[in-house]
Amino acid sequence: MFVECARCGRPVMWEQGRATVVLHGVGVHATDLDDHCMIVTDGCAHCHPEEDEYRLKVIRLSEIVYRDLLRDGEPMGNA
Repeated sequence: MFVECARCGRPVMWEQGRATVVLHGVGVHATDLDDHCMIVTDGCAHCHPEEDEYRLKVIRLSEIVYRDLLRDGEPMGNA
């Protein structure tokens, strides 16, 4: 599953199996996802190296509208 930082737009590289653990932790089943789904973080090690935990969202790309790409009035990522 693709993971992207919403602040800088970079792909976020996780160790193998981490996305599965995260999805299970929030109650999302793999059968509910398809190739239009991705995980978006509110920061990453590149743009916020001082942090080690970030909020996550599972999104379906076909449902994104312009207002979803804004956070507190700031443009976010390439999602």
